[in-house]
Amino acid sequence: MSRLLSLILPMVLSVSLRTYSQNYLKIMPLGNSITFDQYTVDSRSDGVKISYRNKLYQDLRDAGYDFDFIGSERSGWNYLPTTPRDYSDNAGFPGINPLQLFTLIQTGLNYAVDPLGFCELPSSACPLNYLEYYNPDVILLHIGTNGLNSTTDADKYADAVSQILDAVDTYESEEGKTVTVFLARIINRAPDGSHAWTTYFN
Repeated sequence: MSRLLSLILPMVLSVSLRTYSQNYLKIMPLGNSITFDQYTVDSRSDGVKISYRNKLYQDLRDAGYDFDFIGSERSGWNYLPTTPRDYSDNAGFPGINPLQLFTLIQTGLNYAVDPLGFCELPSSACPLNYLEYYNPDVILLHIGTNGLNSTTDADKYADAVSQILDAVDTYESEEGKTVTVFLARIINRAPDGSHAWTTYFN
């Protein structure tokens, strides 16, 4: 987590607020269980699941930034303020893979939790473009290892990440704005600290 945060923070701090229409920065932590902070077997309450988002909140606040975390999911509210903005908001979807995440940002539907598709938008107005609904200025994207079991999977997932980035480009063009995307290099899996398919995917 600390390595991921050390890469994200300086880049987020370099983003100028002058490029955005509102007076605060809308940051979307987007990805899978690392973003939400969910273990495979996890008895913790969602209120304590903060991932890298708590430290990022503290550092951005200490640097004087006016910002908010956005997304349909909530976790970490025991540590992150929920007023006047809810900083426990995020777009972390445990178990999701890049193919499913690409579908989700286009439609709001999460096929990782329901084979028929579960609508992640509060309006339940799916299909609806997830990015258009939340209107992010910055996206922190961490995605890749769920279901990654071969180089064939890695190739498919890399293509899906490219499609996600293309979808962000399309959203930018349609909205007439710039969205800064930070794409995380995937950390090798526990417990042995090495994973050949993750290395190939990166």
